[in-house]
Amino acid sequence: FIGRRMFLSTDSEDSSRLNQRSKTLIGTVLRLEHPIKNGKSRVRINDTIWRVEGPDLLAGTQIEIIDVRGNVLIVDRL
Repeated sequence: FIGRRMFLSTDSEDSSRLNQRSKTLIGTVLRLEHPIKNGKSRVRINDTIWRVEGPDLLAGTQIEIIDVRGNVLIVDRL
């Protein structure tokens, strides 16, 4: 009974992000190491390099991850 109750009371927010690490990055604030040119660049988060898309910005600009499309992070100036 106790085990069943624990498994049935899972949070839908957590289960919707299961195996979707990129979704947990939404809202993260970063500083660009490389400029965004023609709407594309890359950023390093911990030990992973992610592709990013957003408005053209200079290196050193603070950005926020606002969405994820596949394996591309959508960013905007903070």
